[in-house]
Amino acid sequence: FRTVFLLLAVAFAFAEQNIRTTVPHYGEKFVLGKHTYSSKHEFILSGKRCGTKELSEVEMDEIEYDLASVPDSDEFAKGGKVRIPVYFHVIKNTNGDGDLSETDIANQIEVMNTAFKKTNFKFWLKDVDVTVNDDWFSLPIQSQEEKDMKSTLRRGGKKALNIYTVENDQGILGWATFPPAYKNKPDEDGVVIDVNTLPGGNFAPYNEGITLVHEVGHWMGLYHTFQNGCNKAARKGDKVGDTPAVASPNFGCPPDDTDSCPGNKRQLKGNDLVHNYMDYGDDSCLTSFTYGQNKRMDRMWQKYRM
Repeated sequence: FRTVFLLLAVAFAFAEQNIRTTVPHYGEKFVLGKHTYSSKHEFILSGKRCGTKELSEVEMDEIEYDLASVPDSDEFAKGGKVRIPVYFHVIKNTNGDGDLSETDIANQIEVMNTAFKKTNFKFWLKDVDVTVNDDWFSLPIQSQEEKDMKSTLRRGGKKALNIYTVENDQGILGWATFPPAYKNKPDEDGVVIDVNTLPGGNFAPYNEGITLVHEVGHWMGLYHTFQNGCNKAARKGDKVGDTPAVASPNFGCPPDDTDSCPGNKRQLKGNDLVHNYMDYGDDSCLTSFTYGQNKRMDRMWQKYRM
């Protein structure tokens, strides 16, 4: 009996340790820059991992109506990769905060091209400009300061990706516009990210450049993988056929067998794509787009940016 007891005790201890290393810790304090949260989970729920404004059902339906006229074929890829010019707008304050080197920017572009390697798109740095403006550096999302910054600095047409690095006082890591918005508000098109999210920045575990990958995913027309959650009435969730339903944003780096929507009958069944760029995991955990997401970006580009 003593031997059996010892074996059970060892097994229990191992299982307990395994749980500790795979289940997210909700109670540990999480600090990101000037902002402190009771846990990383609270940070995720705050909406500050991504500030991109969700579209209404009507807006989403209009996009699907538009995309219905775009052939879903491989013809688009036959012309080779689409080279997207990038205008990188570095915003600093009068203290010099926000400064970036050529290497910092080059490393971020490299992260982008690695993430989009299996897509039909490639990013190339067209130009960099530096602006010293205290108000723009700490600008709130969807503010007059943001509009002023973009209307002053934005360059290129609908095919050009404009990136603005700031240090948002609200603690939001980044946000983007969706492709259809360009038609009526071309000056506002682009992506804003916190400068601390670039590779080597101060916002660990979100400092490997993946925030920009995620936000450019939106700029290319992708929704979050957890769009509409497990809701059985949801209209195909993120509108991509090979991304299973996800109940809510994942964070940290959950186990690969995580399935937050078991038994869902109206959306694709399967484990959460915890490594997908359009979820909310740590930068080191996010490593892929799906084939369906790649095809959706192709169609979005053809409809709104060609």
